[in-house]
Amino acid sequence: MPSTLMSYDASRRQFLRGLAVMGVGSAVSSLGVSPAAFAAPLGRSDGGLVHPGALHTDEQLKAVTAGIAESADPVAVAWSRLTADPRSSASWTPTPSAVLRVGGAASNHHTLLDDTHAAYQNALIWRLGGDEDHARAACRILGAWSAELRSVAGQPATYLASGIHGFLLANAAELVRDRDDLDTEAFGTMLRDVFLPLNQSRLLDEDDGCGSRFGIVWDLAHLASMMSIAVFSDDDALLAQSVDLFDHRPGAPIANTIPFAHDEGAGQVHSIIATGLAAAVCETAWNQGYDLYSSQGSRLLASASFVAGTTRDYEHFQNKDRLWGISETGPAWALLHDHYAGRQGVEVSTTLTALADRSRAEGCAVDRLGLGRYAYSLD
Repeated sequence: MPSTLMSYDASRRQFLRGLAVMGVGSAVSSLGVSPAAFAAPLGRSDGGLVHPGALHTDEQLKAVTAGIAESADPVAVAWSRLTADPRSSASWTPTPSAVLRVGGAASNHHTLLDDTHAAYQNALIWRLGGDEDHARAACRILGAWSAELRSVAGQPATYLASGIHGFLLANAAELVRDRDDLDTEAFGTMLRDVFLPLNQSRLLDEDDGCGSRFGIVWDLAHLASMMSIAVFSDDDALLAQSVDLFDHRPGAPIANTIPFAHDEGAGQVHSIIATGLAAAVCETAWNQGYDLYSSQGSRLLASASFVAGTTRDYEHFQNKDRLWGISETGPAWALLHDHYAGRQGVEVSTTLTALADRSRAEGCAVDRLGLGRYAYSLD
């Protein structure tokens, strides 16, 4: 274990004192793509939303495609991992349901997780390699769920599922949004009827049956869903509302609570998951012209450095319980590192750099889309 890793017992007070200094201390590591390829779309002239424009933009994907053509690592290695993953098969068969159930004997939310990752990976292969069979597979999987899914059940996990699943589904569909073989209107209706009301209940009403003990992980999951649905639906007003909640949510601005995501015994795991969801929110906002990465003096960078420093035991946390968030290879580390070190050109902590360098095409994420070092290599 690197000697620079901080003790997990570091307190919230220590974190707050260190906000101004935790982003320093390491050289930038190269992850294979020029920062010039990822200029921010801030101040775009047309006033419309960018598509694709959730976690990935067309410009970003073209840069990765160029890396594949050049057989440049880490892109070339990641491409082989992506195409070899079973969920990347163009013959993947979805198993849709009318009710998404979380918990209990009838729980089926992992079925949707697998189907969503299959749709995302097939869509990504099409975007990067041009194979129409994979594009049709993605549309078929997503269309099967939009034709069937009508509600989410299971308390209190209903509210977590409606965040995580809405976020993942909207991102997978965004990659094939303009294809004729995806019924975009039907899919958007499903997102807005099934997931968005629960997202808004959690973020706006705070009368959702989900206690405060679930903390910022739940809030960020809902915000990621709400923001991704706004992008897919081309809803500028909903996007602006989502962005505003990050800093100005009444009573509890979301940015204020990062990274301490859970106060009742699972702080480290939930802080790592929250860091990843915060990165997804900031990246989606960035791709649509909003810079949340710089919110509150780049608080997320300080937070990510702190959380990276608490990840003491790489082997213990790798892929436990299928949660990307407790793996040193989680996609958020590459995304965060590459934004701040690559796009912004600032120094980041040695631990954050080490975790970014370990990132790879995971292909086994749950509450985040995987393939971090591959799809998010921004420097």
